[in-house]
Amino acid sequence: MPRITEWNPEDSAFWEAEGRGHAQRNLWISIPCLLLAFSVWVFWSMIIVYMDKFGFTWSKTELLILPATAGFWGAFARIPYTFASSMFGGKNVCAFTTAIMIVPCWLACTALQDPSTPLSTFTLYAMLSGFGGGAFSASMSNISYFFPKREAGTALGLNAGLGNLGVSVAQFLIPAAIFIPLFGGMGGGASVPMPDGRALYLQNATYIWIPLLAFFTLLSLWGMDNLSSAKQSFGQVAVIFKRKHNWVMTVLYTMTFGSFIGFAFSFPQLIKIVFDPKLAGQYAFLGALV
Repeated sequence: MPRITEWNPEDSAFWEAEGRGHAQRNLWISIPCLLLAFSVWVFWSMIIVYMDKFGFTWSKTELLILPATAGFWGAFARIPYTFASSMFGGKNVCAFTTAIMIVPCWLACTALQDPSTPLSTFTLYAMLSGFGGGAFSASMSNISYFFPKREAGTALGLNAGLGNLGVSVAQFLIPAAIFIPLFGGMGGGASVPMPDGRALYLQNATYIWIPLLAFFTLLSLWGMDNLSSAKQSFGQVAVIFKRKHNWVMTVLYTMTFGSFIGFAFSFPQLIKIVFDPKLAGQYAFLGALV
């Protein structure tokens, strides 16, 4: 893939001749990477719905520790990830944030096949998956450099909106995937036989993301770009902490996105407790989708 040697998206001639193609390529690789990061971040919201069927005997409160931990670390990770793209390059950071999500997937896949795995171990894995939530700030920061101001809003809206769709995608796919022996012996055997003759493969809730993460890691390395014009030191970026509008937007974002992701994390378990476990698998994804 030819590398970018100069970048000036505000120059209309450059933008139409060369810039738009590069920007669109980076955007449409960034979106599925962010979607997958969000899917891994929130897969605990669906996993805890089924864990009691696999011999995990924790209380409802203890189970909710897992999505809560993932949510907290997702928020925390956004602080360093905000500076990552400008310091290390957007392509490098996107590839790293996508590849690193394979780690909690693999670890959780193994742990879910052993009911003796302690809650503390799962809590650690939930913490690691939280870095999928942090990927949002790195992704948005990176894409903002590629587009002229007149088109940046649309590009960032697509990146954020379709990336956030990973929440709903995970809650839709996981209930289907756990009933299918997708990976044969590689994915481990069925953990629980059901009364109707079907078998449950809870490990698939994490395993299904690994090949996708590997593919899009390679795609980001091949197809994305590091913009030299976007490189900034920590001190240059840290000026945002002195701007009052940044703090106002932080509060607003906490109330809006915080509400969305908090409800999304707890919605499946809430449906299970109040209504029926089967309904959690059928309808939980609708909340995040809307």
